[in-house]
Amino acid sequence: MRLGFEFLSQFYPNKQAEVLVPNPTWPVHKTIPGRVGMKVSEYRYYDPKTKGLDFQGLLEDLDKAKSDSIVLFHVCAHNPTGVDPTQD
Repeated sequence: MRLGFEFLSQFYPNKQAEVLVPNPTWPVHKTIPGRVGMKVSEYRYYDPKTKGLDFQGLLEDLDKAKSDSIVLFHVCAHNPTGVDPTQD
């Protein structure tokens, strides 16, 4: 992950691009982009009421994000929640 963000910080065309990470996520997912000079924000992911994916919140937050934002997705077994989107 560190190498990926080093690469993005040097070669991504928009040097001011924001990195969006899921809420919650591990603290290191927020600190690594910051260490290479990138700004970090969160998008909604987990709904503690349903103990599932906050799909509507996720869509709203990503819809509001700038088109050149960098989005960190956990490809499966979202850590630390274990919540994954369904096939639908």
